[in-house]
Amino acid sequence: MNYKSIAEKIIEFSGGRENIADGLHCITRVRLYLKDNEKADITKLEKVEGVAGVQFKSGQFQVILGNHVNNVFNELDLMLNFQKSVEAPKKSRVLDNILDTIAQIFTPIIPAIVGAGIMKGVLSLLVTLKWIEGSGDTYTILNIISDAAFYFLPFLLAASASRRFRLNEFIGISLAGILMYPSILSMEAPMKFLNILHIPVVSYASSVLPIILGIWLMSYVYKYLDRIIPKTLRLVFTPLLTLTITVPIVLAFIGPIGTYMGSYVALASNYLFDKFPLIAGILVGGIYPLIIMTGMHYAYFPVLLQNLSSYGYDNGFFPVSLFSNIAQAGAVFAVALKTKNKQFRNVAISSGVSALLGITEPALYGVNLKLKKPLYAVMISGGAVSAVALSLGMRYFGFVAPGIAALPVTVNPDGSVGNFIIALLGVAVSFVLAFGLTLVFGFEDVSEESEKLEDKKSASVDKESNFIISSPISGSLIPLEKVDDNTFSKEMVGKGVALNPCDNKIIAPFDGIITALIDTGHAMGLKSNDGIELLIHIGLETVNLKQNVFFKKIKVGDTFKRGDLLLEFNRSRIIDEGLSVVTPIIVTNSDEYLDVLTVANNNDVKAGDKLLAAIK
Repeated sequence: MNYKSIAEKIIEFSGGRENIADGLHCITRVRLYLKDNEKADITKLEKVEGVAGVQFKSGQFQVILGNHVNNVFNELDLMLNFQKSVEAPKKSRVLDNILDTIAQIFTPIIPAIVGAGIMKGVLSLLVTLKWIEGSGDTYTILNIISDAAFYFLPFLLAASASRRFRLNEFIGISLAGILMYPSILSMEAPMKFLNILHIPVVSYASSVLPIILGIWLMSYVYKYLDRIIPKTLRLVFTPLLTLTITVPIVLAFIGPIGTYMGSYVALASNYLFDKFPLIAGILVGGIYPLIIMTGMHYAYFPVLLQNLSSYGYDNGFFPVSLFSNIAQAGAVFAVALKTKNKQFRNVAISSGVSALLGITEPALYGVNLKLKKPLYAVMISGGAVSAVALSLGMRYFGFVAPGIAALPVTVNPDGSVGNFIIALLGVAVSFVLAFGLTLVFGFEDVSEESEKLEDKKSASVDKESNFIISSPISGSLIPLEKVDDNTFSKEMVGKGVALNPCDNKIIAPFDGIITALIDTGHAMGLKSNDGIELLIHIGLETVNLKQNVFFKKIKVGDTFKRGDLLLEFNRSRIIDEGLSVVTPIIVTNSDEYLDVLTVANNNDVKAGDKLLAAIK
């Protein structure tokens, strides 16, 4: 293979030398930073011999080369003289980091607010059905249960935000206590701190942004003070000065600004869905599955909570997600009815049940996105039903996963049943419409022949002519096609599987030798004594993590035995950086085998368990 020629073509189809600002590589791909992405010609570059794939990702023009990446990159480096000391730009990941931060802050507190939200709906239902009085001790206690998590939301957010920003949780919770202190909540006139800072009258009960922004600021103050204060004095003076510096700034500036921001965003959201429900329903309802796929729904969590705390309801995003999720269920149940593939039918039925309960990822990724036409049915149904329901004034009175279990939170707390009837009809119509459209559109069925072949291959997995690869790490299995990176999901560098690790150690999956090891340590190439070439890629887009993340125990050329420790890594640091820890494990010479199969006995595997089989 002519590596120089490949490098020349990469430069040409990247827009020429003058368009390439910088570049680096990992174990599978060259990563270029272009001045003008429009000048790149992906179509032509994909046709170059030796190029397995091309994609724009994380602000990089990525050329997937597999085992040839080192040779090609060396040629590129000779031609372009890359600045190895320059770190990859991070500005392109700003949105990803924001979304990941929101997700990491809100995910831990969801059980508490979901439980409170369901109780709020159940309480409204009990009053409507006249099973309990709308006053009295029983009502008061149940109302406290339904309201406490929302009223004291700053405490919940303080704990999770402190974890995200790596601040001592108890310091963070202290800030929440200050915002919720009776003297602050009962203020009738502004105060002044040191006769300088103006402290306005603001209620932080049920607020979202003030505590998150306050914890974010506090984390920087705390870390700075912890660096400059002598070690013997840190225990006393670091927390004291952190609170003394941060609290006045939060009360005078950040808290009020965060409160006004949250209120105005919620107001704008309500205005959109109030004044233009038809358009908003069609647009948001139609693209809602795409919103889920990109993770953008996390960005709306603060708005949802702000709506519920300020108005007592959400009149847009929650109703839309309810109808879209039920439409997902309708589509996959239609697939289950029509498919002739028994195994695929079982997948469709189980994912349909999950979608009915508000968990749509199995239906979306496992069935509808794969078949495409059912996804179109979902988008049409979700948009149409959302438009009608929002036009009729549909509201959602609690923070509950949008599924049939959430119907009680559509009961209006005032005891009227009109909103509940709209929700019930919307759920029924979205299911039936998506079901019917899926049958009308049809889809290309998943053939059973491939699965029969899989069964035959699986039956021979343990033959001596085949080769077993042990799991190098403990974690849960993720099918390769669900990995959020085309290089792996489209098997550009080989077949295999991915793991979501619950451990921080990589052990040898067989007897062999280290053939490649990226300087950062995030990826390594191994070759077994039997000839299997294996790639272990720790996390996604972790190439830019430079220090105190990956700790190598081996070097290129070292031999090892199955079970030897190869590497340790800082799993929490990767997560804190907003990156995925999903670890693809790929047989890069898959084309030398009949197939590569996952042979793990359970979805959760332990390091050393059987993981893959390379079949001759």
